[in-house]
Amino acid sequence: MRLYRPKWKRADGEAYECPKWYVQFHLNGKLFRRALGTTDKRVAQEKAMTAFRLEERRAAGMLDPAEEHRDKPLADHLADFESVLRSRGASDSHRQDRMACLNEFVEKSGARFLRDVDETRATTWLRALTDGGLAARTVNRRYQAARQFVRWALANRRIGWDPLASLKPLNERVDRRHVRRALTPDEFARLLAAAEQRPLAEKTKERVLKGVTPKERVKLLALGRARALVYAVAAGTGLRRGELSRLRWGDLEREKGSVFIPAASAKTKRDQSVPLRSDLAQSLAAYRPKAAEVGDLVFPPAVFPTLRTFKRDAVAAGLGTATRAKAAPRGCETYDLTDDAGRDLDFHCLRVSFVSNLVAAGVHPRVAQALARHAKIDTTMSVYCDLSLLDLRGAVEKTAPGAPCSRLAPTSAVSSRFPSSSGASDPSEPEKWISPSDVENEPVEGLICAGADGGSGGTRTRDLRLDRPCACLRKSR
Repeated sequence: MRLYRPKWKRADGEAYECPKWYVQFHLNGKLFRRALGTTDKRVAQEKAMTAFRLEERRAAGMLDPAEEHRDKPLADHLADFESVLRSRGASDSHRQDRMACLNEFVEKSGARFLRDVDETRATTWLRALTDGGLAARTVNRRYQAARQFVRWALANRRIGWDPLASLKPLNERVDRRHVRRALTPDEFARLLAAAEQRPLAEKTKERVLKGVTPKERVKLLALGRARALVYAVAAGTGLRRGELSRLRWGDLEREKGSVFIPAASAKTKRDQSVPLRSDLAQSLAAYRPKAAEVGDLVFPPAVFPTLRTFKRDAVAAGLGTATRAKAAPRGCETYDLTDDAGRDLDFHCLRVSFVSNLVAAGVHPRVAQALARHAKIDTTMSVYCDLSLLDLRGAVEKTAPGAPCSRLAPTSAVSSRFPSSSGASDPSEPEKWISPSDVENEPVEGLICAGADGGSGGTRTRDLRLDRPCACLRKSR
C-alpha cells in the first residue's frame, strides 16, 4: 500500500504538490487508486486502511450490499427507481408525478447520497410545504413518493434500514380543500336535459339570421344525446372518466348484462366487471351505430365531453354560474360550481352520486364497496357517500317506541310519593311531566322544624328511620 500526494509541473515549469492524500494498492493482481480527500496524514492512513479492507471483503464476497451503494450518487438511484416504475407498467402520469416529488425533495433538502435521505430532512421538507399553504392531500402525495422510494431501496438492499419508518402522513380529513357532492335526482335530470339540448340551442342562438339546417339539427341532437348518455352511464355504473373514455363495444357483455373493464383501462390495473342496468343496456344498444366494430370506442373523442363541456352543461342546468371578464375573449369564462356548503361539482361527482344512491337505497355497505371497486370500505362510506341524499330524520323516527319510556313518570304517577300542597290533581287536566326542580321544591310530609330558640319546643322532629321497612326479620327459636 502506498500513501502519496501527487506532484506535477505547471506550465511555467514550477513544481506543484497536491495538498490532499491518495492511496494506491494491489489486490489479486488488480491496481486500485483512491482519493482520500483529506490533508491530514493520520486521517488519510485510517481511510486508506478502510478502503483496503472494503476491497478485501468485496473480493471475498463478504461485503454488505448496502455498502456498495453508500457512495453512489442519489441521482443514479432515482434513475434506477424510474426504470423500475416503467418496467412495472405504471402510467406516465403516475411515474412523472413520483419523479417530480422526489426531485423536489432532492432540490429542497440538498441530499446528494442515499445516506442523506433521513427523517430530519424529510420532516423539514414536508413542514415547509404545509406552512406554504398546501393541502394535506397534496403534502401526503409527496410523502407517499418518498416512502415508496425508500421501501424500494430497502427491498433491493441498497440501505440497511428504513430511515422514514417513524414518519407519519397528515390527517386529510382535517384539511379537505376539495369536497365533492352528489347530484339529487332532480339535478341529475336537469343535467341530462341540458346536455341534450345545449348544442342545438347554442348553435341556434349563434345563427339568428341564417338558422340551422335540418342536417345540422340532426347532427347536433345526436351529439347532445351522446353526451347525456355518457353522464347516464357514468352515474349508473360508477365508471371513472378515464375508464369510460376507453370503453369499447367489445367490453359490453350482453349475455351477462355487465361492463368489462380490462386491466389496461382500470385504475387498479386488474380486470374488473360491473353490472349494467337494463335501461342503460337498451339505451346503449339503440345508440350503437350499425357499422360499429368490436374494437371501436363506445364514446369517441368527438362526442366524449371534456371537463369544460361538463361545466358548461352544469351551468346550463342551473347547477352553477359562469362569469367572464370584460376584456376576456369569448369562451374564456370562469365557472363556479360550488354550493352553499362549499362542496364542488365535477365529472367525478357522477361516481359519488352512484355510490350515494346505492347507500340511500339500503344496499349493504360491502355490496356498495364491491360495486365501487374500492380497496377499503372506509373510502366508500366516508368519501363517496353524500349524507345529504340519505334520509337521516326518517332513520331516527324508525327508532321511536310506541309508548313513552316507563322510567319517565308523569305527574300523577309521582303524586303518591311527593304530594303537592294543593292536594290531588284534577283528572280533567292533561297529564304533565315534572322536572327535577319541582321535586326538590316539593314539601315533605311530617317534617317539623325546630323552634326559634333552637330547641324542640316540646315537639320532636319526626324520625325518618321509623318509616323505613325492616331490613331483616329474626326467626324466633
